[in-house]
Amino acid sequence: MPFLSEESFTGLPPFPDDVPTAPLLRLSLSKLLAHDAEEEDRLWKACCDLGFFYLDLRSAHQDVENGHANGSNGHSNGDSNGHANGSNGESDEVSIDGESMLREADQLFEVQKEFFQLPAEEKQKYDFADQNTYFGYKGIGSGVIDKQGTKDRNEFYNVRTISPLSPTRS
Repeated sequence: MPFLSEESFTGLPPFPDDVPTAPLLRLSLSKLLAHDAEEEDRLWKACCDLGFFYLDLRSAHQDVENGHANGSNGHSNGDSNGHANGSNGESDEVSIDGESMLREADQLFEVQKEFFQLPAEEKQKYDFADQNTYFGYKGIGSGVIDKQGTKDRNEFYNVRTISPLSPTRS
């Protein structure tokens, strides 16, 4: 599956010229993982100035162990059976592959297209309103946007994710 780029979204209408936009920086994950000082400075400024940025995942591939990036010659401290030194015998190493992340995002775009084409009755089966959670489906008109009681005009499916770099939550 080819990677999507700005040019891939041909079905979108042109963005209006009279709508204000924010100049977001595009930061390179690969440079950040390599501890590039200039890119780290750009990240700091983006977070302090606007609080938002684009993260370019292309060409990013690193192995991360115990929260530190290792290059292709990185190694883990472990026994001869490949186990990391730790109390549970499990490795803390995580591989970050930006190209793979982009492919997975493209697959999710296809899944969401299929989901939102389903009939409203089918999507309602996944509604989160009565589940005491914010994860699941929210249908059009289920929210009020002003004092006059105007219903919203958006729908979404919120998915819970747990980063492989963060502690697992139960």
